[in-house]
Amino acid sequence: MPIIDISGLRPEEADAMDEIEEGIKAYFTELIGLSSPDHVMVTFFTNERTKPNEHVMARLISKYFWNKDQKHIDEVCWAVVEILETAGHPYNEAFPLHALAMSGRELK
Repeated sequence: MPIIDISGLRPEEADAMDEIEEGIKAYFTELIGLSSPDHVMVTFFTNERTKPNEHVMARLISKYFWNKDQKHIDEVCWAVVEILETAGHPYNEAFPLHALAMSGRELK
């Protein structure tokens, strides 16, 4: 299950969060060939002290990235940045978190 953690949004930006979540779930569902967007988790870390147009960061966590080349990973990151920009945030960054191991059960 891909997990995308996003920070840099304010609690009152619920419409933008809905748009971002829908876009990211649709993108990863198609990219990985998942049976449902419910198999993608998008979480938001919000803070009322965040200023408007704060730098929004998306951390991409998934075994999917382990055997992919850098060019493909870059394309995925840019696709996520485009989703953030579509929701009205011009200052964005997306990156995979690299891990040497990840354990968990496969979705059946």
